[in-house]
Amino acid sequence: MEPTIRPATIDDVPRIARAAVETVLHARRQGSDPYVQGLPDGDSEPLREWAARFTGGGTQGALVLESASGEFIGCACLAIGSGAMPEALAGRTGTVALLWVAERHRGRGLGRALVRAAEDWFADRDIRHVELSWLAVNADAERFWKRMGYAPFRTHGWKRTG
Repeated sequence: MEPTIRPATIDDVPRIARAAVETVLHARRQGSDPYVQGLPDGDSEPLREWAARFTGGGTQGALVLESASGEFIGCACLAIGSGAMPEALAGRTGTVALLWVAERHRGRGLGRALVRAAEDWFADRDIRHVELSWLAVNADAERFWKRMGYAPFRTHGWKRTG
């Protein structure tokens, strides 16, 4: 039986938080970067609070990819609001805050299916522009997003000030 994609619930928060941590760990394996090195690499209350925001409905949502047996395979955290361009110019914009598929399930089209479900989630809410970002050291993510039709349009800088 094929994996399914469903809306996340509050019960999924620990797994979504763990997916965010796995994203950091994967980026660290790809290369050293001061921003990535400063990110938490373990579960924390602030991380669970962040993940919980996506299960409350409204302008945020999360999708869970799971096997027929209920195994958590991946997730997408989504938000609607202003993007990089002023809303008056670009309209409301969707943001993919996190997209993660367990490493042992990659390369089977599940990430593509999750992106398409996320794009449908935005389209159902009349969102016509979607933004996302990937860490500069994460070459895998860059290749994936470009294959999905997303093109870089802005570069962000980062500096620790304290």
